[in-house]
Amino acid sequence: MRQIRVTQYGGPEQMRLVELPDPIPAPGEALVRVTVAGVNFMGIAARSMPLSGWWLPAAMGVEGAGRVEAIGDGVENLAPGDRVAWFYHPGSYADLAAVRAESLVKVPEVVDDQTAAAVMMQGLTAHHLVTETYPGRRGRHRRGAGRRGRRRAAAHPAGQGRRRPRYQPGVP
Repeated sequence: MRQIRVTQYGGPEQMRLVELPDPIPAPGEALVRVTVAGVNFMGIAARSMPLSGWWLPAAMGVEGAGRVEAIGDGVENLAPGDRVAWFYHPGSYADLAAVRAESLVKVPEVVDDQTAAAVMMQGLTAHHLVTETYPGRRGRHRRGAGRRGRRRAAAHPAGQGRRRPRYQPGVP
């Protein structure tokens, strides 16, 4: 199988396509044929500087989507042929990835692989922001602008606040 790796920190020129033996799923893992690998800032950081939990040589890519090819012992909720997506599994820039079964999410047929791969890390980020970084009260949602959810204009050049005029159809 092919995998993109870095052996020293730096820019994209440090990424190398290498040939490796096909992975064998360990107990609790599924072997997935990668159809789409997500690209995000974590990959830039991982190849640019030392990060906690990453070491060289580093297998690039942390999210993706694909089809299960084989399962390791103890995996009961997946079967070969299942479409799955995952996040935060180093080595997603590859033909095959042995991923912890608990990290895999089954993907319904109505969702394409590109969407499935793209929403995993973004969904985790959004969940983290609304539940841990800036949690709201249970049963309420936060509005993005002002106490009534209206857009507020920036301060007027004279230093006094000014409200936007009410929307009027046909008036620019």
